[in-house]
Amino acid sequence: MGMRGVLGVGLVGALLSGCAGTATYERDAAPTSAEASADRQQTDAEGTPVDTALTLAPPTADTVTVTDWDAIRARLDVPDMTSEDPITDRNAFWERVRTEAVTLTAGELSAQASRLELDAGFTRDDVDWEAHWTGPDGPGWVLGMRPDLDMSLVEQATRDGLLPQDARIDGRLVIANGARSGEWAEAGELVEGEPEATYLRRGCSPLRDALGPDATVEDQDALLAKHDIAALDALRQYAVTFAGDTATAHLGQGRDDLQARAALGDDWPRTGPIGWPDAFGDSTANPGAGSIELTVRNEVAATGVTLNGELPFAVCNEVTPMEEPTGL
Repeated sequence: MGMRGVLGVGLVGALLSGCAGTATYERDAAPTSAEASADRQQTDAEGTPVDTALTLAPPTADTVTVTDWDAIRARLDVPDMTSEDPITDRNAFWERVRTEAVTLTAGELSAQASRLELDAGFTRDDVDWEAHWTGPDGPGWVLGMRPDLDMSLVEQATRDGLLPQDARIDGRLVIANGARSGEWAEAGELVEGEPEATYLRRGCSPLRDALGPDATVEDQDALLAKHDIAALDALRQYAVTFAGDTATAHLGQGRDDLQARAALGDDWPRTGPIGWPDAFGDSTANPGAGSIELTVRNEVAATGVTLNGELPFAVCNEVTPMEEPTGL
């Protein structure tokens, strides 16, 4: 990809924090193969990472993101990597993640990478997947730890203040500000398979927000001259999934506006230093599946555009006139 690595700043910078030294903890005996198998069955019984995350997202959450580190490790040919692997190998993996994967998070444990390495006995390399949500009741998250990790290490880290004191442990899950409400379950029906990263949002993006903070009246007018946004159907919720250099926008079946929503990207203006034209390339509507297939041009740009809601296909079907600059 031509732009890969050019925009490697911001969110994923935290993924590069290294850690070294001799650990001061002692690991308990590793679980037997039978115990590990039982743990995996218990985890699998909860469903996919997306399914599990959506059972924990609070009813008031606006967005939910899920990053499947295990899926990314598998594609990058290190499926069994854990904190017990050499640190040079682990740092090499995170360096590749920076430019070869859309992750939607820098990793909840990345900020404490060095302390966890030295004092806890586990690191971000022991997280199989993680989810984050935002909303009026505050942010929250859940970590899905690897099945054969000694969870007493995680419990001790919480007592030692390496994890939030209000984080609770439920089997292999570490949860902060989560509640098993199940009110997000319907959104999970939009997602198929087990993608590397998933972004789910309730509602649509107002056109002004989707165009980006630097958009001008001229930008909006030029777009509206080619596309009748008011004629689009209402959008109640949507999901975007990522796997390698492809992405899929899931808007739901039975829509008559998929072609029109996909076409918006062809004329979407560049309104800032990083935007839609940098993040995504070709788009193809799939009405039967209720989705739009997208090519990822740059992983870092795609991450930022998605998290900011600057997605043409997700715009609301209402247009609010922009105020002309006064020059004052």
